[in-house]
Amino acid sequence: MKKLFFLMVLLLIATLTFIPVLTGGTLMTSDDNIGHVAGYKSLLPAGFLSDTWVDSPLVGMPATASPLNWSNFWLSVLSSRGFTNSFHLLSLLAGSLALGAFLFRKGLSLAAVLLGVLAAFWLGSNLTLVYAGHIRKFSIVFLFCANLLCLDLLFEKKRWGWAAISGFLLGLMFLEQQDVALFFALFLGAYAIFLWLESGEKLRGILRLLPVPVIALLIAASALSSSFKQNISAAATSSVTSGEEQWEYCTQWSFPPDELIAFVAPGYTGWRSGEPDGPYWGRMGRSAGWEQTRQGFMNFKLEDTYLGVIPVAFALFALFACRQDPKRRTIYFWGGATLLALLLSFGKYTPLYRLFWQLPVIHEIRNPNKFLQVFQLGLAILTAFGADLFFKKISEKKSLAVSRFFWSLAGVSGLFVLLAISRGGDGTELLSIGWPQQTVEVIVRNKTVALWLAAGLAAALAFVVSIYKFQTLEKLRPYKKALAALLVAAVVLDAKLLSVHYVKTLPDSYIADNSTVSYLKKNLGDQRVAMVSQDGFYNLWLTYLFPYHQISAFNFTQMPRMAGDYKAFLEAVGRNPLRMWQLSGVGFLMGPSGVEKQLPADQCQPVLRYDVQAGSDGNFVVRQNEKGGQTIFRSLAPAPRYALIGGCEKMDDKAALAKLGSNSWKLFEKIILPLESTQPDPGGHGFCGTVEVLERRAGRVLLKVQADSPGFLRAANKYDPDWKAKVDGAPAEMLRADYIFQAVAVPAGVHQVKLNYSPENKLLWLQFAGMAICVVAGVALLFKRKPDR
Repeated sequence: MKKLFFLMVLLLIATLTFIPVLTGGTLMTSDDNIGHVAGYKSLLPAGFLSDTWVDSPLVGMPATASPLNWSNFWLSVLSSRGFTNSFHLLSLLAGSLALGAFLFRKGLSLAAVLLGVLAAFWLGSNLTLVYAGHIRKFSIVFLFCANLLCLDLLFEKKRWGWAAISGFLLGLMFLEQQDVALFFALFLGAYAIFLWLESGEKLRGILRLLPVPVIALLIAASALSSSFKQNISAAATSSVTSGEEQWEYCTQWSFPPDELIAFVAPGYTGWRSGEPDGPYWGRMGRSAGWEQTRQGFMNFKLEDTYLGVIPVAFALFALFACRQDPKRRTIYFWGGATLLALLLSFGKYTPLYRLFWQLPVIHEIRNPNKFLQVFQLGLAILTAFGADLFFKKISEKKSLAVSRFFWSLAGVSGLFVLLAISRGGDGTELLSIGWPQQTVEVIVRNKTVALWLAAGLAAALAFVVSIYKFQTLEKLRPYKKALAALLVAAVVLDAKLLSVHYVKTLPDSYIADNSTVSYLKKNLGDQRVAMVSQDGFYNLWLTYLFPYHQISAFNFTQMPRMAGDYKAFLEAVGRNPLRMWQLSGVGFLMGPSGVEKQLPADQCQPVLRYDVQAGSDGNFVVRQNEKGGQTIFRSLAPAPRYALIGGCEKMDDKAALAKLGSNSWKLFEKIILPLESTQPDPGGHGFCGTVEVLERRAGRVLLKVQADSPGFLRAANKYDPDWKAKVDGAPAEMLRADYIFQAVAVPAGVHQVKLNYSPENKLLWLQFAGMAICVVAGVALLFKRKPDR
């Protein structure tokens, strides 16, 4: 009965939290938004088997393999909008069920389990990251909780099948996002060791655990290899150097210890960066040296760490009142794990992370604040144990722990009242670093409200505790279940109020078709479009609209670690944007109509003028207008995605970049090959034939070429060693041309040329083998083992 009630409460909080999208809206997310999801979905099902290729931004780049895991499974079966609206909810529900089962197996009460699950998934970062998107983090949190349950069953049931399932779940974590999975896996491994020590089994216990890492490696080997090739190896050519610069780069998003109050005061540090009703004013994401140079980020944060007084108080109560409890070792383990995760989340603000950062692989991982998710789960488990412990302690006539709990809560409530009366400060410091007066007033008001709310919740919990401390309130003691239910209800309400700031719907016009989209779909063909300006709505179009409608854009909105060859190309050729766009197959430009005066009349022609006006609820309205303030320009100068060029010249990369960016060099007269290339020069120049696109999708193109003379098929796609070329079915060498592009030598005549991104995936069979073992293990678990004789 209590599990049914648990499920009902869980569905209630899920409905309350996601009601904006359940009633017909589209979930608003920042990073993993619906545009990104639509682009990623287009890579499936090919991405299940190997790395894939994306055609934009810029001139394309590899995309890590998309193995069949929790997130990709749902992406493959749901529409882009269906996935965007439901995936976070599905992951939160699945994680809640897994953690609930884990806590119920510990013998905890219904109220304790509900409080633990609410603190784990419906508050803090694990909920508010919905606004940022971060779909793979949601997968990992769910898989982590499911794995805790499997490890418990492994040592309780002593069946190898649970080890196989645990290894499978661990492997799936690494198939989602390797850096976050590694952080969680460290704590998962520590819990496995704890269970082994508790079991008293020596060698047998180690053998029992051995299948876990083995199967996890089988499952994740292919993705780990791919990730190493694309991320770790790419770091060698990154713009970030080693040493102190690398340290600052990796620890930029460290959680400042002085913001701990945000755990219990809702919105005290603001809701997120750029939010008018509650701008984040702390130091998270601040660029190194910002105080002196005012360069880079002052801060950047999209989620909130608020957990509430009630969960935090019960978590602390668990640690200080469990001396005589049979579960004290488990409580101490999670207390240590939670504290360690919090300290690691401080990153550059604590010496501990400097030591941790020296470990192999760790010094390539960004953002210590990822440990906040581990911290939140650890604290939630403590919350459940603390709530269960409290309602057991209250049955004692005299409990020192309860007395101390009451006075601590009363003192905290009084402290918050004093801080609220002072309004959290007058904002002088914020004004001194450049915050506008009006914004400072909003910040001070939010701080004051947050402190009053924290004081109120602390006082409410103190009152509940006082019932079991003071004899004058003993008449209320028989209503233990009702009091526990009221505490659960208070946390549910707290979670709902928090979700209002993070579970929001996307304005319809962000992805709705309009006249510009229709024109580009009809006329863009195989070329790309570039935006002269990325301000205002153009940035929204690059983020949501164009990816959603599969329109290839040259511009990018974010690229955390740009590959070195891209950076060198943009620095050398970006000073001459028209030339850069021609080289990159950009056939159309978009921007304010005023830029027409800056564009050569013989190279660009206006083809569509329009206005973009603000509408209601954050929407914008696009209207064609012959005198509109915005224009689409068609390139009159050659800007081919695929072209036949009659000759080549060879030079080193430095000279090639200088020539590409120089107006004295005539485009498409010859291609530039690396100095070490052995490819002979056919001796021609300029265009030497025609190219017809027979078939094209991301990572694969089939072309029919009519070459008047021997030459080179030049493709405005980024060169990568994993691109393969065939001419009339015979393998041909893929050349690196014009520093960053592709080329294939073709003889005179009519030929069929196939360009295909085809990275080797020799380790994929290991994943299939690991999954096969897990299927066998799952079937075996369905049959009861015969009892020992």
